Amino acid sequence: MRRYYLHTRHHGIFYAELVSPEGYKLTAHSTGTRDRDEALLKVAEWLKSGIPTGRLRKPRPMAVATGLEAILKSIRKTGLNGDDAMQIVSLLKSQELVDIPVIKVGKGNVLFTDFLERFWDYDKSPYVRDKLAHGHTIGKTHCYDMSNRIRSAWVPALKGRTLSSITKAESEFTVPL
Repeated sequence: MRRYYLHTRHHGIFYAELVSPEGYKLTAHSTGTRDRDEALLKVAEWLKSGIPTGRLRKPRPMAVATGLEAILKSIRKTGLNGDDAMQIVSLLKSQELVDIPVIKVGKGNVLFTDFLERFWDYDKSPYVRDKLAHGHTIGKTHCYDMSNRIRSAWVPALKGRTLSSITKAESEFTVPL
C-alpha cells in the first residue's frame, strides 16, 4: 500500500497526500517547493517525525493526525443538527478544551410562535409595513384574527420550537382551526 501521493498544484508547487494506516488519504499538505527531490525529502521527514499542523507548523505524530482527520472527515460527511453539535460541544467542555459553547445566533434562532405573533402584529410587522408601502390594503381586524388563530392553533402545537428547527415536512401539515 502506498504511504503518500505527490502531485503539483498552483504554479508547480508539490503537495503531498499522506495515507492513513486505515488506507484513506489525508488532507493535502504543501511541501512549499517546486523541486520534486526536495518535496520527496520533506515527505520522508513528515513520515518519520510527524505532519506539520497549525500556525506554528508543529509536527503531529501520524497516529494522532489520522485520528483527528478521521473525526473531521466523519463530521463533514454526516448531516449534523443542533442537538448533535451540542453533544460535541459538551464533550469538548468535559475535556476542558472549550469554556463556553457558541450558539448560532440569527433569524432562525427565534421561537416560531414569537415570529408568527410579530408577523401579524399590525404596528410592528415588517410584512404589514411592506404591504402598506406598496399600496396594498391590510386591515387591523385581519391581523387581529390571524393573531388569534396563532394563539389557538399554532402555539399549542409548536410551543418552544425555534424557527430553524421546523422542517419542510412539518411545515406542510395543517393545524385544525
